[in-house]
Amino acid sequence: MSCEILTPKNKVLFFDLDKTLIDKDYQITDTRIIDSMGEMQVRGWVLGLNSDTPLSSLEIWSKRFGLKGPIIAEKGGVVMFNGEMHFNRDLQETFRKSRNEILEMAKKLPNSFVWEGDQVELIRRGEKLPEAASSTAILISNLRKIGTSFHIRKVESDGKLINDRQTYDNTLNKLRGSYPKISNLEIDENPEYGIVILSSSEVNKRIGMMSVMKLASWTQIGMVGDSDSDFVGHDIAVQYAVANSKDNYKQKADFLAKGTYTTGVKEVCDLLLQTGR
Repeated sequence: MSCEILTPKNKVLFFDLDKTLIDKDYQITDTRIIDSMGEMQVRGWVLGLNSDTPLSSLEIWSKRFGLKGPIIAEKGGVVMFNGEMHFNRDLQETFRKSRNEILEMAKKLPNSFVWEGDQVELIRRGEKLPEAASSTAILISNLRKIGTSFHIRKVESDGKLINDRQTYDNTLNKLRGSYPKISNLEIDENPEYGIVILSSSEVNKRIGMMSVMKLASWTQIGMVGDSDSDFVGHDIAVQYAVANSKDNYKQKADFLAKGTYTTGVKEVCDLLLQTGR
């Protein structure tokens, strides 16, 4: 890991979303990042997103940040490049069936309330669900193409959604039987976020990145992230880490920012601007 920032051969920079561009509450922690990104794009940089988040949500975030580059979604499984979407339609059908099974089992759980939609936006805005008062809310995404995700929340009497570890664990114990029965299933159960993400190990951020690089004829790009899933390989990327990154990713990174979350990303952008490229 270097104290000096390295610049990729191609003026291309991708950003992870969760715990990188935004914090664990899905908030931008330094709005000045938008100006820094705008200046980079004026100077010829291509800026895009590479996240586990569904494409439609990433398109919203891309507009919020004013980004104009490609989007790699669902941990590399869905790619949007020059207005064209690329993904595995067989995997889409597998996870469509899985989502329906989880949905039906969730509805059968006692004292449960099932909600479908963009659950991340619901949580980010701090909205309440008074109709689900004093129950367990299972918030299922209807956005993913080759995966399934859902949040579990304890609902207080006023409808406020609370991330409660006991509620999370108890509900998961009852829902695991509905997970898809496939050999390449990747399970991400994250109590810190109160979320479960089911995907296929056939895809990852490196595969998605290499797909975009081939389409664009790029040889080396930059990747800003916070965890091992953001490590796409030194052979194709310069790796940048925000200060809140996992220790293992910090060790792999070519540069470690002093700032956390959005502030750390802004630091990387501003230093790359100072290189004069």
